[in-house]
Amino acid sequence: MPMVERLIDSCRQHGGALADAEQAIRGFDLLEHNAEFTRKAVAAKLLESGETVEVAEFLSGKWITTGDFLLTPHHGHSADFVIGNPPYIRLEDVPNDISDAYRAEYASMPGRADIHVGFYEKGLDLLRTKESGLHLRRPLHAQSARRLTPEHSRRSTWFSGHGLWPSGSPHQLELIADLERRFPALEDPRTGTRIGIGVASGCDDVCISSDSPDAGSDRLLPLVMASDIQAGTSEWSGRYLVNPWKDGRLVELGNFPWLGAYYEVNGDRLWGRHVAKKQPRSWYLTIDRIDPGCLRNRSCCSLT
Repeated sequence: MPMVERLIDSCRQHGGALADAEQAIRGFDLLEHNAEFTRKAVAAKLLESGETVEVAEFLSGKWITTGDFLLTPHHGHSADFVIGNPPYIRLEDVPNDISDAYRAEYASMPGRADIHVGFYEKGLDLLRTKESGLHLRRPLHAQSARRLTPEHSRRSTWFSGHGLWPSGSPHQLELIADLERRFPALEDPRTGTRIGIGVASGCDDVCISSDSPDAGSDRLLPLVMASDIQAGTSEWSGRYLVNPWKDGRLVELGNFPWLGAYYEVNGDRLWGRHVAKKQPRSWYLTIDRIDPGCLRNRSCCSLT
C-alpha cells in the first residue's frame, strides 16, 4: 500500500492523472483470494484519495494480477524498483512440471536451488539498465557470485576471506571476537564435532522415535536434539533416527526385514509425503540423505 500512496502523491505533485498510470505498478500473487483482497484495499485507497469508482476499479484490476510471477511473460515491461517477499519453499514441495518450467526459464536455478533464487534473477532482469543494476543483469550462480561480490563492492574489505561475516552492534561484534579468541570453535576436528543442517524427513513422528522401534538395531541412529545440549554438555534424551541409508545409498528393504516391516506398518503416513509420491520406488527415503561421515561416531546431531 505505501507504493500506491507514493504514486498518488507523485501524481499530485507533478500534475499527472492517476487514470493514466495503469502501467506504473504490476503486482502478482498465486492465490486469487490474496489478489482480490489486495485489489479491494487498493481500490479503497484510491477512492479515499478522491478517484472515481470506475478509475479505482480499473487501476486496481490492472495493477494486481493473479499469476505466477516467475512464469508470466513480461515482454516490454521493465521496472525502476522491484519489491517483494520471495517465498521460501522446499524444492520437494514444488510440483515436478512447475519445477521443470522454472529450471528451463532461469539459469540461476540449477540443481537444488530454491525458487527464491529465480525471483532474484527475474527481479534483476526487469530492472531498467542503470549503473546500479548493470553488473547484475546476468544469471548468477553461487560460484560466480563469490567472484563478483569483491569485484563490484564499494568496500571490498568487508567481504575479505571465506569465513562468517557477522552483523550486529559494535559491542556484539566485540563479544564474538573475544569468544573466538578464548574458546575453540563448535566445529573442531580435534573433538570430532561437525556443524551442518538438520535432516528433513517429512514425517518425524515415524522417522524419529523416543524409544527403540522394532526396525533393527543397526538401522537406529542416536539423534541429539538442540534441547539435549542446552546445558553445555550432551544429555541424550533417547531419541533415534530410523536410518534407511547405508554408505550414502538407500538400502533395499528386502535385505533389512525388520526395517521393512516397520515402514510397512507406518506406510500410510510415509506415502502421504510429497517426496514419496515423487519417487514411489523410494517411498521410504528421508527427504535429506544421511551423510555417511556423521555415522563414524554413531551419532547425529539435529539443531533444526
